[in-house]
Amino acid sequence: DGNMTDYEHIEKRILEIAKEYDVRSISFDPFQATYLQTRIAKNEALASKLVSFQMNRQNLSDPMNELEGRVANGQYWHSNNSCLTWMVGNTKNLINGGGQSYPLKESKDKKCHIDGSVTAIMGVARWLADDEKEQPYNNERGFRTL
Repeated sequence: DGNMTDYEHIEKRILEIAKEYDVRSISFDPFQATYLQTRIAKNEALASKLVSFQMNRQNLSDPMNELEGRVANGQYWHSNNSCLTWMVGNTKNLINGGGQSYPLKESKDKKCHIDGSVTAIMGVARWLADDEKEQPYNNERGFRTL
């Protein structure tokens, strides 16, 4: 009913995705992530791919700007995922006095979510940090979410 996070389901889905795709890293916000992070770390193939990603302007600003620019240039697509489209529509780019970007909910409504937007930003951050940007993201089609 949405009142609890089903960590077992999330863990199972991560393991399924890891079997199907070449997972290079798994970013996670360390805030309240100890249980799931510990469970994923037990998987030898994935343990070294876990990357802590704290939610702050320093970590989010550059990848948010990169993603926003790629969206504006038609270099980001998400298979017409209506849920992600809705979340992106809920996301506001808050720019502080120092020019740093930060994703915020457009509305104070608790039913509005931006998790998909933040996850996409985290993915771009990992891509920017990766020295091997050639595949699969740096091509004429641009970024892709799964």
